[in-house]
Amino acid sequence: MATALGKIETQFFAYVQMRRLQTVRTGELLRVLGITPQQERELLSRLARRSLIARVRRGLYLVPPRLPPGGKWSPSEFLALTALIEDRGGQYQVCGPSAFYHYGWDNQIPNRLYAYNNRITGERTIGCVANNHHQAGRRKAGRDRGRKNARWYRRSLLLAGPFSGGRRV
Repeated sequence: MATALGKIETQFFAYVQMRRLQTVRTGELLRVLGITPQQERELLSRLARRSLIARVRRGLYLVPPRLPPGGKWSPSEFLALTALIEDRGGQYQVCGPSAFYHYGWDNQIPNRLYAYNNRITGERTIGCVANNHHQAGRRKAGRDRGRKNARWYRRSLLLAGPFSGGRRV
């Protein structure tokens, strides 16, 4: 594995850092770097394999603000979650062990991030961050489950408030 960056990789990081971009989509670099779509695909996949950028989904990548000293970079769990959900136009809230640890109700560090959202469900890994997504619609949670469960759901929204960036699911 090569440890030095090539000409195209250096131009890529120079452009991204100059523009202060956090995410890069396929197609953005073609005109800027003067490369073909095949070269762009190979560049992004090569950088993702070397852990210099993180693949969120096909065609969307997270980029570090600066190259890490050790040569490997992984996004924070909240940056990875925010990029994935905002790409889908959704809203989210962090819940479960992640919220309990944040508020000091548990001293066990969770190894994955749990989040309710209104777009996707299932497990995803972005960089080395494991995310567990649960899809919950806004109306579905409170109206269909009766008064007691609706009150619990509203309280759970308040518990996870700071993670959601002021957004409610």
